[in-house]
Amino acid sequence: MHRPGTKSDSLKEIQSPHGIKNRWEAISKPARIGIVASAASVVAIAACIIAFCCIKQRRAGRKEFAAYEAEEKQKAADLAQHKQQWQSSQRRYTRI
Repeated sequence: MHRPGTKSDSLKEIQSPHGIKNRWEAISKPARIGIVASAASVVAIAACIIAFCCIKQRRAGRKEFAAYEAEEKQKAADLAQHKQQWQSSQRRYTRI
């Protein structure tokens, strides 16, 4: 039976907040502040992680490029040296 002073289930359902705006308004102010602060901190942490990974990858790429460039310079120097040796050996054995 229904007691006086108590609300029925259907009346509670009708009076409860519906929709995002009404449910947000039903939350206490400290809880809203906590939700916003938590969401902002998650976004900030994600941004820091992404920035860290990008910086780390960029440094690794820079080191890899420097190693590649040094290897190419070494190959060019070796080629020049071999070319010079070949030309000097050609001069010694030329017919007169």
